[in-house]
Parts: sequence; C-alpha cells; structure tokens
Amino acid sequence: MAGVIFTSATTRDAEDLLHPLRKAKGHNAYPKLYPVIGVELLGRQDDEALRTLLSSARRNDDRMSDRVATDLRHWLVEPAFSRDQRVPLAQLLTAKQRSLCVNKERVRFRRVKGPAGSGKSLVLAGRAAELAKQGRRVLVVTFNITLINYLLDLTVQYAQSGVVRRQITALNFHYWCRRVAEITGKDDEYNALWSQGGDDDVEEILRTRLPSKAARWAAALEDDDRWDAVLVDEGQDFLPAWWDALMAALPTDGSGEAMLVADRQQNVYDIKPWTDLEMNGAGFRGPWGVLEGSHRMSPSLCRLAADFVDRFQPDVEEHRPIPAQGEFEFRTELHWLQIEPTGPVVAVCIDAMLGILSTSDDDPVAVAELICLVDREDIGLEIVRSSERSASTSFIPSGWGRRKTKRKPTGAAGSWPSLGAMRKSRSLRSRASRAGRTERSSSRYRGRQIRPGWP
Repeated sequence: MAGVIFTSATTRDAEDLLHPLRKAKGHNAYPKLYPVIGVELLGRQDDEALRTLLSSARRNDDRMSDRVATDLRHWLVEPAFSRDQRVPLAQLLTAKQRSLCVNKERVRFRRVKGPAGSGKSLVLAGRAAELAKQGRRVLVVTFNITLINYLLDLTVQYAQSGVVRRQITALNFHYWCRRVAEITGKDDEYNALWSQGGDDDVEEILRTRLPSKAARWAAALEDDDRWDAVLVDEGQDFLPAWWDALMAALPTDGSGEAMLVADRQQNVYDIKPWTDLEMNGAGFRGPWGVLEGSHRMSPSLCRLAADFVDRFQPDVEEHRPIPAQGEFEFRTELHWLQIEPTGPVVAVCIDAMLGILSTSDDDPVAVAELICLVDREDIGLEIVRSSERSASTSFIPSGWGRRKTKRKPTGAAGSWPSLGAMRKSRSLRSRASRAGRTERSSSRYRGRQIRPGWP
C-alpha cells in the first residue's frame, strides 16, 4: 500500500490532478492499494474517514505478519544522516574548525590538511556559507562529481537555509572548464579539443590541454563573471596547473580568497604531491592549517586504519586517523571475512549487508544507511545487478494469493522484495561457507556524524 496525502487540497481535486499519472501506472485499478487522501479527511475520526485512511483498521489482514512488519521497519525508519541534517552544523564544529570557517585573520590563501573524517569538507562548506552570507560570489570545486551535492548539503546545514545553495557555484573541475568556455564564448575551442584527439588522448586532454586553455579563458573573464572566492576540496587530486587555472578566475584587483583542503592518504589517482616551490607559486605562505582527529570513524576503526597504514604504508608522512578527543565507542562491530581470489565476493558482500539488517531488528538500521565499498568497479556493478535481479520479485507476503480481493500484480513498478525473500534468493545466498569463509563480516558504527566505511 502506497498512498499520497494532500494537506491543502480536497480528495476530489487531488484525484483529478493525479488521474493521468495513476491511469498510466495502473493505480486506478487498485484504489485500496494506492489511496489519495485530501484535507477534508485529515483529523476526522469517523468510520468513513478511518476506512479511507486505514483500510485495514477494522479487520485483520493476513498480508501483514511479524516478519513483514520487521522487514518494513528497515525501510521506514529515518536514517541517521537525515536526523543529523536538522542539527545546525555550527553546533557540531570544534573550536579549530569554527575558526577556519570564520577566518577572522582574513588570510587570502589558506591550505588545510587532516586525516579522513577530521572535518576538512565541513570547514570548506562552512567557509562557503560564511562568504555567501556576506554576498560574495563563491566557487566550490571538487575532482569527484559525486561530492558536490554533499558539500552543498553541508552549506545548507551550516547556514540553516536552503537559499545558500543558489548563492554558491559548485562544480567538479573539468565541468568548470567547460562552464568558463561557455561564459567566454570559446565553445568552438572546447569542442575542438575532443574532435581532434582520439581515445588515447583523453587523459592528456583532461590533465593538461583543457586546464591550459581554461586558464586563458578564465583570465579573459569580465569582472562580473569572476568569483570572489574559490574553495577546492580533494586538493590532493589536483595538479598545480589546475589550481593556476582556477586562480585566474579571481578578481583582478587581488581581493579574492582561496582555500585548498587535502589529505595525501586519500590520493587514489596517483597525483604527485606538490613541491614547496609549487606551493609558493600557488600563493601559499606559512604552515598548513591542521585538523586533528577523526569524527567520522569510531575509535576502534581509527585504530584499525592507523595500523593498516603503519604496516603497509610506513613511509607515508601524513597524519594517521586518530579518534577525536572524548569520542566514545558506540556499538562498533568489526569482523574479518576471508574470501579466496576466486570466491563469491558479490554474494558475500550482499550477505553481509543483509546480516546487518537481520541482527538489528530490535533497533532497526535503515536500508538507506547501508554502504558497501569495494576496490573494483566491476564488483560494485555486479552487486547492483544482483540486487536488481532479486528485486524483480514483488513484495507480496505469503497468503495474499489466497485472498479473493484484487491484489497488486507481480513486477509492479516500485515493488521491492522482503528481506526474507532476498535471503532465500539464490543470487544472493551463495554457499560462501564452502568457499573459504572463515569468519562472519560486517562493520557498523551508528552515532552522530558517523558513517560506516573504510577511510
């Protein structure tokens, strides 16, 4: 059952509005499964209203069981990250983080480093929000396109206003290059880069040719098209020439501000660290701003990550993740699961995630909070495909087929299998114990500002 409630429109008006969509989806044939509820029914307690609002309120329904209810709780419980967003970000920052956000010293060029989870992105988002509040034109740039919405969400959480999202330009670096080409009318030059080179030239274009042209385009920007501040996250993934291109977009009178945050341990693209000479040429003076401690990972996970670095990357000079001072250990479970090179990696990963759900029935973990990090793209894609194949079975509890009432057709849009059905699915339940599995594995740390994952 999936309904829609309108708090400012009548049921008739809402049904008229949704009629084309409901007809296209086949919902009109199953009104009890897809109810539309208008404002006139809200707050009423008479039988007619109750039958519409809760069709099963006056009778037993064998489609609902303890197992189904348990499964549904994992889909209905509010994820911790949703609750966190309602807490003003400024209240969660440390004194050092707040100081970097405010920048009372008005330092024009700043660089900040720290281990995973130390709050580098929080500081960058906080500074962006502070500048936007002052009416400054702010550009936030990342290497990874998936980080952009996360940073914008943090700016909203800091400012406690959604308006700030519209005041900040947030782009990944290579899309910014394209944006500057459009602003300066250099679309033909941009397109020519891709039409002249072959597939083997793509990396060279992205690393060198495009940034070089973007620097010239940015230098030609009109004053009204420039940004007062440029803030760069994932700085360890940027080449010095990329930074130079971005700096060319600051005001020509020298009043612009820039910030770069980085963690060399998260350099997954093998970008060579900048030399001191390159740092000086980029406009940085003095020592790095340093953030200590990890607020993202539990103390035990921090110790595990630090031990990994000490064992396998002993020459790395950057900070090891250490627990933030006063951080408590809260429901952390670390398990190691050994899989042979030819073992059922996909099935074991899915099995581990389902295990997290099945062992948290008393205090349900939201499905939206499950994260599976893998080191190869093909494994990740196969995990998605395996889950989708399992989801082709509708979420129809046993016993529904015996009822004479109309029922939701198998394979209906938006359907999901129950956890029980997923556990029974052959695509998800391999014989992992026969393929070298020595220990059960799951990692879960639930608490404020904490997300499961490897640093």
